[in-house]
Amino acid sequence: MIHGPSRNQNHIVTEGWSNPDSQARYVHGWLGEPKSAEQYRTGHGCLGCSSFAAFNADWGLCCNQDSRHFTETVFEHFTCPWFSDRDLQEDEDADAASGDRLPESA
Repeated sequence: MIHGPSRNQNHIVTEGWSNPDSQARYVHGWLGEPKSAEQYRTGHGCLGCSSFAAFNADWGLCCNQDSRHFTETVFEHFTCPWFSDRDLQEDEDADAASGDRLPESA
């Protein structure tokens, strides 16, 4: 039997930033991080990342083990140098190879 307080310090945050350093990066436009700033400007945010697990319409969990934001709650418009749309691209490539395409609108 374990005595004393629990050692688990995991506090799941679903309605805001879990790391104030990440929030500061977003608020200040990724100062000193030109790749992240460019990704943000071109719409490559967490919502489009294959490692983003959404909690709700605005917030989600970074699941990219290579990212410094791994296991952080981040905003859907946040981004980082580890952004990956790999799964999305693989799905598009598979659809193209199989001939599965959405019909073009008239």
